Amino acid sequence: HYPLRRQRQMCIRDSFINKPISELLKATKEIQRENLDYQITFRASQDIQELIDEFNKMIIELRETRKELITIERLKAWREIAQKIAHEIKNPLTPIRLTIEHLITLYNDNKKEFDKLFPKATENILEQVDNLKDISDEFSTFGRLAEPNKKEFNLSNMLNETILFYIGRCESEGIKMVSEIEDGLRFFGDERMMKRVLINLIDNAMDSFIDLKGVITVRLRKNDEAGIVIEIEDTGVGIKSDEMEKIFEPNFSTKKAGMGIGLGIVKEILEKHDGIISVKSSEGDGTVVRIE
Repeated sequence: HYPLRRQRQMCIRDSFINKPISELLKATKEIQRENLDYQITFRASQDIQELIDEFNKMIIELRETRKELITIERLKAWREIAQKIAHEIKNPLTPIRLTIEHLITLYNDNKKEFDKLFPKATENILEQVDNLKDISDEFSTFGRLAEPNKKEFNLSNMLNETILFYIGRCESEGIKMVSEIEDGLRFFGDERMMKRVLINLIDNAMDSFIDLKGVITVRLRKNDEAGIVIEIEDTGVGIKSDEMEKIFEPNFSTKKAGMGIGLGIVKEILEKHDGIISVKSSEGDGTVVRIE
């Protein structure tokens, strides 16, 4: 009877875990392709079904926002907003995808660790779905970022949690992620916006490696002169000297698939927090992004 029982267990796992997670992963890829007509039709257990329903609702809201913007006569402004939406939607999708892939790996290789991580992982995914809704709301006001909802939060914990999203991808791509984060540093600001800043900058660092593997170092420390300082350093290909002055301009990108919107939005968010961003880079010598 053991093979029959094993077969039933496999069927239960596919029905309750693998299939819903695979459907969510497929949905994130469809949104990345800007297919906002996509809906997840799979029915799952109650907890996962709530996540699927929220995800479907978010896609509908993004689609309706896009329809409203398309009707706006100011076509040039719409094109700029559409580029921002396309770029910003991809930021929360990165940790969603990485979390789901990590869950699938754990389920197959380490069931006990999967059971331990699953509640926190689903909480993180729902948080990123909320971020997507916030992005939709912001750009429905014609491309203006909302004013930050400032509260005191533990910046050290937020950075550590953000870095965890990337561990699996780093391992698979041969990139070493180094964390030099001072414990217990608190910050008064909008936690979701600051997380978007970090995701954007780490994504850029991950994309800086072409046919070579290297190191990404994330630092957080308290500085008597500058207050709190965040640095993200990579040993990637760097930026050409003639491109450095353009990196915060809309529509400029060194990536083949990029829109050139990311650093402009990062700068705008930091300005709303009275922050300053600076970039040091040279071709072939990597990049250091400093926030203070």
